[in-house]
Amino acid sequence: MSLFDTIKNGIQQAIDSVVNLIRTPVYPNNHLKDMFGRILIIHGLNVCNASKRSTGRLPWQTSADYRKFVTDWGFNGVRLLVFWSEVEPIKGQYNDEYLADIAATINTIKATGTWVMVDFHQDLYADKFTGDGAPNWAIHDDGKSFTAVQPWALNYLQPAVMTSFQNFWNSSLRDDYLKMITYAMSKIRAASGPGASNIIAVDVMNEPFKADLFNFESGPLTKLYQDAAFDMPNERIGAEPAILADAGLPTSLAFTPDPGKGLYVPHYYDAVFQTTGYNPVAEQIMWTAVHGRVNDANRMGMPLMFGEFGSGSSVSGYLDYVDQFIKVCDAHTCSWMWYAYDKEADSDMGILTNDGKERPIMHSLVRVFARAIGGSDPRFSTDGKKFTVTWKKAAGVTAPTEIFIPPRFTGIQVIVNGMAKPYTPSPARPNVLNVSTTADNMKVEVLWA
Repeated sequence: MSLFDTIKNGIQQAIDSVVNLIRTPVYPNNHLKDMFGRILIIHGLNVCNASKRSTGRLPWQTSADYRKFVTDWGFNGVRLLVFWSEVEPIKGQYNDEYLADIAATINTIKATGTWVMVDFHQDLYADKFTGDGAPNWAIHDDGKSFTAVQPWALNYLQPAVMTSFQNFWNSSLRDDYLKMITYAMSKIRAASGPGASNIIAVDVMNEPFKADLFNFESGPLTKLYQDAAFDMPNERIGAEPAILADAGLPTSLAFTPDPGKGLYVPHYYDAVFQTTGYNPVAEQIMWTAVHGRVNDANRMGMPLMFGEFGSGSSVSGYLDYVDQFIKVCDAHTCSWMWYAYDKEADSDMGILTNDGKERPIMHSLVRVFARAIGGSDPRFSTDGKKFTVTWKKAAGVTAPTEIFIPPRFTGIQVIVNGMAKPYTPSPARPNVLNVSTTADNMKVEVLWA
């Protein structure tokens, strides 16, 4: 072997070692859990982009849609968009009718056994800037100019938008916002149906932004979540990093809530992938980003769920990108919410055509997964047409592990700790495989044709 080849091989080995290190998963120290102590893995959808422009800012889905959401597709979580402009259209005057409609939507979703994260949503601060969120009275842009540009996210750099955010963070508007959320959640809770609540968290602000990026996350944004936790001590606070972290950049967010009172809900949208299509660089960025978000959650002492991820269908390799992101999430035992439950006319990331048929993305999103795990230290993955999940017995947890198996999958085989078992889901819970923990270490394999 020549000296050149020796050096080349050495460099390649070093690169491979770094890649393998980065692609060694880290695992959450905390998990969402249900009333039985089972670990919850959420596969869900944002509901919905269409509500940004609909009459009354409400989603279009019916109870029948939510039943299909669970029984046919297996989703078990909704991130429900709620808008400040509708809750408080006039300063200090709250729209109880809108909140009653939101509560009714949550109760409809609850009837299907689905979890809800209430998302107080904004994009580009307000309607005035081609976005949504703040009511007109809360727009303090100091008369600065605004000219809409494409791609839409660049509008965050428009002077009027930057000034509006600066004035929000540096004035009593920020306190008005928290008062609005606290009031809204009190009304929503008061209208909850009987039994345990299905609200798992309150996402305080979608994709927070400030023009002055220095110390924003460790300062004003962390303080926002701390104050929200103080104002709503009975709620689990959903905390997002600043919008730039959506691309996987490091975050300095320092929100460390009491145990059980926080949920880390970053987003993932990769600008490299959006520009170049799916390729090895985008794949590596994905691994690095998810790895980093798990470390963030562990540092702050919160469970992790990706509150948004998605891709338009026009980006080259988008189906491979989605498959790989879910694979990486599985490797790190993460939950996720796709953006969004829409028809394509309302979002290119919508799951349905305009006449209600499934778009190709559903082949990636509808999958076998363990949605409630009756033990500790879970690990799970999908390899071709085989799903594998393992866990350890946990003291005091006796409820079975629930594995969703899509009805569209046929030829189902189930192997529990090396022994074939019949697939006999309960008629009351169709397409759910229940597996009791009968050993210290459990392994379930589900195969399909």
